[in-house]
Amino acid sequence: MPNFAYLLCGGAPVVKRYKISATISTAAVPVELGVDGETGIALAADNDVTTDFIGCLAGAGATYSTTQGDAEGTVEVIINPDAVWKWKMVRDGSEAQLDIITNSAASAAGTVLTITTGDPAPNSPDHDQGQLAGVRGANVGQTRQVTSVAATTATVTVPFLNDLAVDDVYILVPWSPGYVENDNLRPGNSLNTAQQTVIDTTGASFRGIEIQWDFSSLTKARQNSYLYAWCEDHNFGQTT
Repeated sequence: MPNFAYLLCGGAPVVKRYKISATISTAAVPVELGVDGETGIALAADNDVTTDFIGCLAGAGATYSTTQGDAEGTVEVIINPDAVWKWKMVRDGSEAQLDIITNSAASAAGTVLTITTGDPAPNSPDHDQGQLAGVRGANVGQTRQVTSVAATTATVTVPFLNDLAVDDVYILVPWSPGYVENDNLRPGNSLNTAQQTVIDTTGASFRGIEIQWDFSSLTKARQNSYLYAWCEDHNFGQTT
């Protein structure tokens, strides 16, 4: 889930209680302001929209009802425009574990990763300027920003410390902390994960702040690694 991580400016989060306009079943999901004719805030409309984003729930969801005598549905929301959210990285909307790339051609310079047949193509979707992480082989625990991609290769300018050997395994994600163009994040179907297969220039307007990899094993790296991201199109802050 996109747990609250921290504020860019420090301090404690601001939590406000809002009325809802539809049942929100899941905790800690992104929500947006209601529109004309609705009774309150609502779950983010879809995986690619952050229109009128106000934050993520600080706790559980609530049931919406228009029946007299039922309790009014309200939820608590962290509303800080500078809030950074922690998103589990997953492969796609189904929220499967991250894809891997098994290197098929040695790179003595430590700069070119060549996919094995059947691996995802680095340029489809385009992962140029994404982050490449070593998860098996001599470069486990190292990451580099990708500077160019092709159908079968991903290239870095700053070499890995060791050669990229055949059968070394890497994970390539579309985000690089501090990079200003590929700033989009597409949540998975639960709206609380970040999809590795996001298409460049699509998704919600989030910027990567940092990536936390679990390098304790290949499986952990695929299933327990996180993107920390900030929404750049926030109703109470900067909007576009």
